Amino acid sequence: MTHTTYWTARKLAQRLAMIEPLVYRQAVTLAPFRYQELALPEDPPPVGLDVDDSSWDKVYPETYWAGWLTNFILRNDIQIPGDWDASIPVAIRFRLGVSNDFSHPEALTYIDGKAYAACDRHHYEILLPDSLRDGQSHLIALHGWTGLGGWGDRQVNTRLFANASQLVHLDLATRVFFYY
Repeated sequence: MTHTTYWTARKLAQRLAMIEPLVYRQAVTLAPFRYQELALPEDPPPVGLDVDDSSWDKVYPETYWAGWLTNFILRNDIQIPGDWDASIPVAIRFRLGVSNDFSHPEALTYIDGKAYAACDRHHYEILLPDSLRDGQSHLIALHGWTGLGGWGDRQVNTRLFANASQLVHLDLATRVFFYY
C-alpha cells in the first residue's frame, strides 16, 4: 500500500506561516517613527543629525498614517543590542504601509544622514552594516512617496496602515529555506 501526499496551496501557506517567525532569532520592537509630510518632492529631505524632529507627529503601530500622493520623511533612532551575536546579521524590518489600494509606498533609507538603501511595500527589510554594532544610537530616516492609492471616489479616503517596526537578528539558513 502506498500513501500519496497532496500539497495544496493551503497546506503550503500554513507550513510557511509556521516557519516565517523562525527567520528571526530575536527581535526588538522600535519606538514609533517621527513623521513629517513634505510640501514638494524636490525639497531637500530633512535627514541630517542636526534636524530637530521632536515636535513631529508619530506613526504608531496599528494606525493609519498617510494618504496617497504624499511626500514624507520618517525618522527613528536605533541601537543594536550589545548582547546579540556579532556573527549573525541584523536588519531593520518595517512595513511602510499595508493596503491593497496602494501601488507603493517607496523610500530611500538614510543612516546617520547618508543614503544607504531603498525600500518599498514588497522590500521592507534592510540589512544593516556591522559598523552599527558600536553600542551607539543611530538615526534611520526614510524619505519617500506614498504613491497612488485607490481608484475613483476611494482615493480621498485611502490611507496607509503601519505595522510595528523591528530590529531583527536573522537566521540565514531558515531565511534561505523559507524564501527559496
